[in-house]
Order: sequence, then C-alpha cells, then structure tokens
Amino acid sequence: MKLEEYTLTITHREDWGSYEASLLEFYGLIASGQSELEARAELARMYAERVAYLTAIGKPLPVPGEAPEELFSSTARVDAEAALARDFFTRVLLMNYDEVFLNDATQLEEFGDFDTLRLKALAVYGVDIGAELERPLWQLFKLIRASSR
Repeated sequence: MKLEEYTLTITHREDWGSYEASLLEFYGLIASGQSELEARAELARMYAERVAYLTAIGKPLPVPGEAPEELFSSTARVDAEAALARDFFTRVLLMNYDEVFLNDATQLEEFGDFDTLRLKALAVYGVDIGAELERPLWQLFKLIRASSR
C-alpha cells in the first residue's frame, strides 16, 4: 500500500506551535514538525519504518479507510514501574514523567526515533532494550530492572 492510500490528518498544535500529521489507519503513528511540510515528511519516514517492520514480522498492513480497533488500556502495569519510569523519562527522554499521559499500551517509539532512544537507554542503563518497536514501555522498564540486578 502507498502512503497516499491512507487517511491523512494534519492539525496545528497552538500549545506547542507545531503541526501534527497522522494516518487514521495506523494507531499511534503521529509525526510533528514546525510546518505542515515537515510534519508530512516525518510521517512519510515513520510510515516507511512501520511498513518495513510490519512486513518483517509478517503482520498485514492496515486496510485503507478502516480505523484500527480502539485501544483502551489501563495504567496498572506502567504505574507499577513508576520509580524507574520517572528515572527513564528524566535520563533518556529528557521529559517529566508526571507531565505525560501513559497507559499500559504506550510504546517508546511514541517519544522519538526508536533506534536513537534504544542507544541512549543502552548508554544510561547498560541494557539493550531490543528492537521490537511495539513493545509497551512497562515491558521495557521490567527488562531494565531485571537486567540491572
């Protein structure tokens, strides 16, 4: 499938002064940029990565025009890792954990380039968190905790 076959949405984020581009059919695939053009270009890059990943693991691509199944997730698992999550957000993501909404389905790739963040986590914790893009954060925190013992 081509990117153009999917449902593109572009919004302006007044609060951040940036644009967000997303595809209805791909849950969590959201790119940002200082202009619509930058957001579209970043979305195209992320789309290519997601398509390559889904192809590599043998999962089908979403059907154009069909929204993904709604994902409502609890926060129990990520809350159980709150202490490590705070440290991870401070040292790896350079963000304040308490200012971000997370749930048990939140994935690392939602916070930037996965490979860059993977290398940073390796430098900070000495743990390779693996290459699985769709692994929830709480699983990464458990892996880091188990490997640091």
